[in-house]
Amino acid sequence: MTNSLNQNKRMIIFARRSLEEQNNEGLSYQIKMCERFAEEQGFDVVEVIKEEASAYNVSIENRSQLQKLLNRMMDEDVDGVVCWQKSRIVRSVEDAVLINGLMDKADCELLFADPTEPPMGNDEMEKLYTLISSWRDEAEVSKLRNRIKDHLRQRAKSGNYVGGSYTGYQWNTMTKKLEQIPGQIDAVKNMFHYYLYEGCSAEQIAHLLNQQGYKTKWGKQFYPSTVINILQNKIYCGYYRWGFQTSQRRGPAEEAEGYDQKVSWVVPIIDLEEWSKVQEIMVSRSGVKRGQKRQPKPSSTFLLSGKVYCGVCGTKMMAHNGTNQYTRKDGSKRKSEYLKYSCYSRAEHGVQKRVDAMKLDQEVLQCVTKELASMDENELLETSQLQINEKTNGLYSEQEAYKKRVEQCYGAIHNLLHNVEQTTDPEMVQMYEARIKEQRQEAADYEKREREVKQRLQQMAVTQNDIYHFYHLITQLKNYEVMSQEKKKLYIEELVEQVTVSGKDIHVSVKYNIREPNQFEKITHFNIDIPFRLSKK
Repeated sequence: MTNSLNQNKRMIIFARRSLEEQNNEGLSYQIKMCERFAEEQGFDVVEVIKEEASAYNVSIENRSQLQKLLNRMMDEDVDGVVCWQKSRIVRSVEDAVLINGLMDKADCELLFADPTEPPMGNDEMEKLYTLISSWRDEAEVSKLRNRIKDHLRQRAKSGNYVGGSYTGYQWNTMTKKLEQIPGQIDAVKNMFHYYLYEGCSAEQIAHLLNQQGYKTKWGKQFYPSTVINILQNKIYCGYYRWGFQTSQRRGPAEEAEGYDQKVSWVVPIIDLEEWSKVQEIMVSRSGVKRGQKRQPKPSSTFLLSGKVYCGVCGTKMMAHNGTNQYTRKDGSKRKSEYLKYSCYSRAEHGVQKRVDAMKLDQEVLQCVTKELASMDENELLETSQLQINEKTNGLYSEQEAYKKRVEQCYGAIHNLLHNVEQTTDPEMVQMYEARIKEQRQEAADYEKREREVKQRLQQMAVTQNDIYHFYHLITQLKNYEVMSQEKKKLYIEELVEQVTVSGKDIHVSVKYNIREPNQFEKITHFNIDIPFRLSKK
C-alpha cells in the first residue's frame, strides 16, 4: 500500500556489486528490490546509481559512484537514499560514522529495502546500534577477504593469472596473455645479458640502461634495487610465482602457501637454466644464500663481536679498542693499539674480566676449523637425523590434533544439517545455517593448518647432499689464513653461535643450519660444543 506522506520525496537507489556474487545479492536483484520498496512507499526515484567496481580495500574517497551519491545529497537535490542493505554502502565503523554525519548535515534519510535490515535512524540509540552492527560487519569482511584470497590461490594453483605487474609485459584481456612491451622488454633482455655474460653489477647495469634512455614500467629511471628485483623475477623464464606472501589492510605481509609453476600465457625471454645461473651468480657475489638475511659488511676487526659471553656471570662481553702510550728508557714515546673483549659486570669473578680480542679470534677460528675437519660424515648424518626425528614427532602430534578438529567440525555440520531437515521454523533454519557456515570456515582453517604441517614434514629430510655442502664449507674454511677479514666474519656468522670465556678456559658453541633447497627454510641444525684453553703469550 502506497504511503501518501512519501509521495513528494525524491530518492536515489544505490546498489553495489557483491564480491560473493550470490544471486540474491546481485546488482539486478538489489535494484529490483529497491524499486519495489520505493513503489510501496510512494517515493519518486530520480536516479539509480550502480557501483560495479569492487569496493574491497577501497576508501570512501576513492569510490567514484559513492562520491557521486554524496555530492547529490550535499547539493540538497534529493531527500534520501534507498539501498538493499547497509553493507552495500558502508563496511567499516569509520565509514558508518562518516556517512551518518553527512546524512545529518544534508538532512537526508537512508532506507533499506531488506526487511531484516534494521533502520539507520537519527536518534542516538539507533546511531549507536548502527555503529555496533558496522563493527560486526567488519568481522564478516575479514572472513570475506580470506575467502577471496583462497579463491585467488586456487586459481593460481590451476595456472591462471591472478595479478601482477612486470616491466616489459602487460596483460591483454582479450588474448588472456602477458604480451611484451617494445622498448621495456629490450631493457630487460639487456639486463640479463649484461649480468650473465658481461659480468656487470646491478649498479653498472642501472647506469648503462639510464644512459641508453630506457625507462621502467612507471616511466622512471633504473636503480640497482630495480635491477635486482627484475633479475630475481621468475616470470621472465616463463614461471609464475604467486601467493608466497599475502598482504593485509593494516600490518605487515604474512607468509602463505604459494605456487611456482610453468605457464603458457607468457612468452619467456630466457630459459630456466639461464635464470638459475643468474641466481647462482647473485648468491656467490652476496656471500649468503638467497632467502637468508644478508649480513652487514663488517666494519671492525673483531670477528666474534656480539658472540662472546662471560662464563662467570653470563654477561655479554663488549668489544673495544684503544691505544696505550708509554715512555721508553731512552726517553722516546711509543704507542701500541689494543683490542679487548671485556665484561663490565661489577660482580667478583676470580678470573680476568678481559681477554685479548685478536688472540681469541685467531684461536677460536683455528679450533673450529680443526674440530670440523675431524668430523665423521656418517656420524654427522646420523646425529642430524636423530634431531629431525625429535622434531617430527611433535609435528605428527600437531597434525593428528588438527585432523581430529576437522572431523569434529564435519560431525557438527552433519548434525546441524539433520536439524535443518527436521524443523520448519524459518528463524531456526537461519540460525542453523549460520552455525553451519561457521563450522565450515573453522574446518577450512584447521585443514589449512594441517596442510602446512604436512608440508613441513615433507621438507624435513637431511640427505648426503646436505652433508656435502657442509663439508664444502669446511674445506673452504681450511684456507682461512689467506681469507680477507670480511670473509672470515661471514664464516664466523655462519658457524659460531656463542663463545664463553672463563679466564683461560674457552667454550665454543658451533651451530650449522641445514635449509630446504628451494625456499631456504631451516630444517635442522648441527650443534657441536668445543672446549679449549687459550695459549700463553
